[in-house]
Amino acid sequence: MRSGKPFIGVTAEVDPHSQDPSVLVYCRGAPLVEAVSRAGGLPVLLPHHVDEVPSLLDRLDGFVIGGGAHQFQDPKRLFGDEPSTSGPPHKRRRTSFEMAIIAGSLERDIPVLGICGGFQTMNAVLGGKLTVNLAQENAAWSAHTTDHLNAAHEVKPLGGLIDRLAAGKPFAVNSLHKQGIRPDGAAGVVTAVSPDGLVEAIEVPDKSYFVGVQWHPEHPVSALDDELFLAFVRAAKGR
Repeated sequence: MRSGKPFIGVTAEVDPHSQDPSVLVYCRGAPLVEAVSRAGGLPVLLPHHVDEVPSLLDRLDGFVIGGGAHQFQDPKRLFGDEPSTSGPPHKRRRTSFEMAIIAGSLERDIPVLGICGGFQTMNAVLGGKLTVNLAQENAAWSAHTTDHLNAAHEVKPLGGLIDRLAAGKPFAVNSLHKQGIRPDGAAGVVTAVSPDGLVEAIEVPDKSYFVGVQWHPEHPVSALDDELFLAFVRAAKGR
């Protein structure tokens, strides 16, 4: 066990600069970084250098795979097809980097928390399937694009860490996502679902902490959101 605060890698977003689209910027919303810090971790923002993944796995105690605006994922890569050569190269690099971090963490049992797009990427690494447009697949799922700052609907826990943190009771979450895990395509153990049947959380039970959630706990709407980060940082510190 390491002494002091655990170092937590937080994967960055990458997008063209708002004032000069020819310049790419690495960034990550402050609420996610602050949530890691409040839980007792030392957040480290990670650029997308795939060749550095082994060193990061050696040096860091846990990883947060965050979401990202404007469909950051490489769809062909994450929806079960061959790696795509379409789309911006910097988005493909992000996909490759995050998939390598997740796969390496699984092998070494390094704690991982995936959020929204990160949750979907975790499922893809496990061999699961996603749906590219929730509303097109099920009209009821169009409601999941509403709000990431306020409670949007309840979630029912089905076991695992989520169930323990929620004491077996439904809890409120925010909801802002266009893509999601297919109900028949979850490769991890499904540990939470929405009332309309959409998968909201997956876990790998035999790992110290491998949890993905579809909502954004960095914008807390219930006590469980903070508990997710606290449990994650405890697992990272216990390595």
